[in-house]
Amino acid sequence: MERGGLLPLEQARDVRIVCLEGTLWLTEQDRPTDVVLEAGASHTVNANAGRTLVQAMSRARLAVEAVDARPELSFPPLRKAA
Repeated sequence: MERGGLLPLEQARDVRIVCLEGTLWLTEQDRPTDVVLEAGASHTVNANAGRTLVQAMSRARLAVEAVDARPELSFPPLRKAA
């Protein structure tokens, strides 16, 4: 992801966000604190019926992994750039 890039995750549950390179900022709907991940760090979204936003604070690479056999995750439709 380029710096400032956003990845919205809808209704994410039982997924792990892994920062492979760079720095990521994560915010989960209805959670009082945000998370900053540096390369090598990860964060698990356990139970969130809302939206999780992942933003690249610098050029970054990330992985979205299943924590168990039944993760839930959806991506909103992508929009064409104007």
